Amino acid sequence: MGNIQVARMCEPLPFITFCLETGKKAKEIGDLISRPTPTKAGFLSAKYGLFPLDLILQLNKVSYLTKLQLMAHKEFVSKSVKIFFGNVPGGKAISQRNATFTNEPVGTIEFENPDAVDRPNARELKTVEVGEDEPISFVKLRLSANYPTKNNKYNQVGIVGIKLFGRPVDQSEEEEDNLPYGNIGHDLVTLVYIDREIVDFIQKVIKSIMVVAHPRMTRQSEVITLIGKSLTHASNFLFFMYFLN
Repeated sequence: MGNIQVARMCEPLPFITFCLETGKKAKEIGDLISRPTPTKAGFLSAKYGLFPLDLILQLNKVSYLTKLQLMAHKEFVSKSVKIFFGNVPGGKAISQRNATFTNEPVGTIEFENPDAVDRPNARELKTVEVGEDEPISFVKLRLSANYPTKNNKYNQVGIVGIKLFGRPVDQSEEEEDNLPYGNIGHDLVTLVYIDREIVDFIQKVIKSIMVVAHPRMTRQSEVITLIGKSLTHASNFLFFMYFLN
C-alpha cells in the first residue's frame, strides 16, 4: 500500500470492535471505545491476561482511512500498539472471521511509561495520519504488554477511546461537500474532556457560520477546516490548562 497526499474531506467512520485475546475466541466489546464521554470511556483488558492482545475494528463500510486517533488509559498503558489493515477476500461475507490482514504492521505507536512522566492524571493521545490509497474494511490494533507501574497490580492495558476518520468508497463528491459539521464533536479530546452540551453548542455555531460564509467559499469543507483548526487549538489549550491548575 502506497502513501498519497489526501486532500478530500474526511468524516468519522463508524466501526464495531472485537477483542481477540491469545488462545481465546474473538468477542464484541461494545461501543464505549468508539463513543467515549467525560464519564464513560474505553476498554480494559482482563486481569493477568496474555499478550499480545488484538483489538479488531470492523468498519461499517469499505472506506479510505485517512486518520486514526488512539487515547491510552492514564495508568494501564500498553508499551506499544502495532497497526494492521485488513480486507475480506472476494465473495466472502464481511466478518472478522473472514478478515485477512497485512503480514507486517503498517505502523507502530509507542506510549510513554506513566510512572516516568510528571503528569499523574494525563491520558496520552496519539494521532496517526494515514493517507492510504487503497480501501479497507478492518483495522487491527495489536497491544503489547503493559508497563509494570505501581498502580497496575493485575498487568492490564486500557484504551480510553479510538476514532477513525476517512471516507466510504461509495461516497460521492456532492455528499462530501454537504458533510454538516466536519470532525468537531468527534475528536477524542473533545469527546473525553468536554461535556456533550458544549459540543452540541459548538456544532450549532459552526452550522450558522457555514450558512453565512458558504457564498464566499468554493466548498463548505473549507469553512469546516478553518473553524475546526481554531476550535482544536482552543480545546487543546483548555486541556493543558486543566492539568497546570
